[in-house]
Amino acid sequence: MKNLCLFFLFLSLPLVTALTIQNVVVNPSSPIKGLFIVSFSTDVTANATLIFNPNTLSSQTQSDLTSFTFSYSTPPLDGNYTLQITANSTIEGVQQAISLIIDNTAPTLAYALSTLTPQSTQFFEINATATDPNGVSQVNLTGTRTQALTLTNGRWTAQLLPSEVGCPSSGSCSLTLHAKDLAGNDQSQSITLTLNTTSMPPQINLQFPLPNAIQNNSYFLLQYTVNESIPPTPTQSFCTLNLYRDNTILRQIDHYLTNFTNQAVLHLFSQRVSGLKDGLYTMNLSCINLNSAISSLSRLITIIDRTNPSLVSYTVDPFEQRALLSGETDEETTVQLQYASDLSMLSKAEYQSVTVTGKMFYYTFRNLNPKTNYYYQITLQDYSNNRLAFGPYNFTTYSLENTSANQNVTLVPTSYPGYLDEPGVVHATKELSKILANTLQKIFLDELNQSLTQIEFLSREDQTPLEIDLYQLSKLPVSLTPLTQDTAAVFYIHHPSLDDKKLQDIRLQFKVLKNWLAQKEYTKESIQLERYENDLWIELPTQVIHEDTYTITYQANSPGLSLFAITANPNQKFTLPAPKLVVVSNSTNSAPTPLPSQEQSYLWLWIVLLFVILFALGTYLYLFTDFKNVLVRTKKQPHYATLDLETQAPPQEKVNTKEFPPNFDSLCSFVQRCVNQGLHEEKIKIGLAKKGWKLEYIEEAIRCCTKSK
Repeated sequence: MKNLCLFFLFLSLPLVTALTIQNVVVNPSSPIKGLFIVSFSTDVTANATLIFNPNTLSSQTQSDLTSFTFSYSTPPLDGNYTLQITANSTIEGVQQAISLIIDNTAPTLAYALSTLTPQSTQFFEINATATDPNGVSQVNLTGTRTQALTLTNGRWTAQLLPSEVGCPSSGSCSLTLHAKDLAGNDQSQSITLTLNTTSMPPQINLQFPLPNAIQNNSYFLLQYTVNESIPPTPTQSFCTLNLYRDNTILRQIDHYLTNFTNQAVLHLFSQRVSGLKDGLYTMNLSCINLNSAISSLSRLITIIDRTNPSLVSYTVDPFEQRALLSGETDEETTVQLQYASDLSMLSKAEYQSVTVTGKMFYYTFRNLNPKTNYYYQITLQDYSNNRLAFGPYNFTTYSLENTSANQNVTLVPTSYPGYLDEPGVVHATKELSKILANTLQKIFLDELNQSLTQIEFLSREDQTPLEIDLYQLSKLPVSLTPLTQDTAAVFYIHHPSLDDKKLQDIRLQFKVLKNWLAQKEYTKESIQLERYENDLWIELPTQVIHEDTYTITYQANSPGLSLFAITANPNQKFTLPAPKLVVVSNSTNSAPTPLPSQEQSYLWLWIVLLFVILFALGTYLYLFTDFKNVLVRTKKQPHYATLDLETQAPPQEKVNTKEFPPNFDSLCSFVQRCVNQGLHEEKIKIGLAKKGWKLEYIEEAIRCCTKSK
């Protein structure tokens, strides 16, 4: 009964709600200029107080309310503040802090005009700098019309016609430049334009080439705009480009109004100036308007051309006794042609000059035999002497009995040669992404563990290939023309979805094992990459680009992708030195054996070194061993034989087994080089033994090299 009474007593007590501050609003939002109002509410009746920190304004209090509004008509000084809100009910009290930024100061404003006296149809450019600690929201130029400036790289800019801000066609025009910060503070500057009725020269804005430009090709891009309201007539030259080298004019190109893209008074011109060779050029560009007012500017351009020209397209139209060749290159070049009916004689054929017009070339084959297959090769050379040959290609002349037969055939590699399905062929696939035009593409193949490690090229058009297949052949197929040189590797690049006729500047990187070179006794300069095309192996320009402990990496330029072989020139082998017998006599009349010319310059060094070694060794033996008795027995022998690495005949006399010849260090040096190149010890022994070296000398030299290593 007692517990029941307590329960009803608890229910009769009033419910108590926790005090909270809600819906806090500051109007206007921070940053604040001038008058502002703070409002909020509480969920129960309370007393509220607002305190500024720092304490620059008096605190305000309102009592017995649930909705509070505090107004501040006198703002504090500029700065950052904390507004402390305190609310107290009969039971508890709560607090809440608000951060405010007070900004009553206008931004700073400065400007610059391209001209104060523009023509009514001439653009003028305005650049303004507006700064404020809390940020600038907008900058406008106002006459009878208002135009907003655009913020670019920290500056507010605009390019306007006088009429766009309401200026008349002549006389003065008053404008106002306004800058407003985020708090709404406004700063202004007055500007007066005087519209010029006299003719002003054209305004040239040269976009390319850039100042002191360096172009890594035989051309440069010329792109500029001209601001001119009264250009010359279409039959008169608007602008003229003069190109100088060593104070000598090389080019003079006139640009007419019809060559420009015209947008009202703004005229855009773009052109590629090509056919240039390496060197420093001075470019002068001048423009003239209808009233003969002229403006001009100059630039320096450095041309560095290391890019080979490329064959874009070519066609041959054969007849009975002649054929017409036409084609296109990617730049202005000189074109030469070789042709022969025998493929083996093509490389020895005389060069024929080809007619060239810009990037197009033409040639007529004359006095040909009917129904005959002819091979030809096209060689391009640009103005910087970059030279590259394309081919061989072929065509067949018509028969005199059947002139309508179309026998214009160009030999190209088959899409998928049958020998790629033979046993021993290792196949790997590399997926490709989209290839963009005129963008260097690098296809890395290191993960495929094959001889070819990388392919580089440029494409003249966008391509979307799916993949590229690489086939490593264990041997050269018997159906192909045999190679005359030793072969390190054979590989085929299959590219069914990649058009290599649209490719240029193709570079292949491949690696060769040093162990293979050492076993075959080839120098690293002997390696050459060859490409198989039209039943002919063609040597490609090859060079060493990297060398590490086990491999040497090479790079070769190729006109296309097909079958390749890594070969070694047998004329570039290194040879083993042969020993030479030198008899040293006790007689003072015996003449010394002359040394090879390449060692004579080091004779004094070997003498000093040998003397020091012998002196130290003799002193040690004499003082600390029983060498005296050995020395006495040795003096009784009148002669002994030594070896010289450069002689051809083997030694004929017995050698004191307790001593080594004076040139034993040379033998050790040679063995050390062989070991460093990966040559096996047995092969070193066999090679030196064939040259007449004693087995004990060879084994001691190998032992010393192994120990030192």
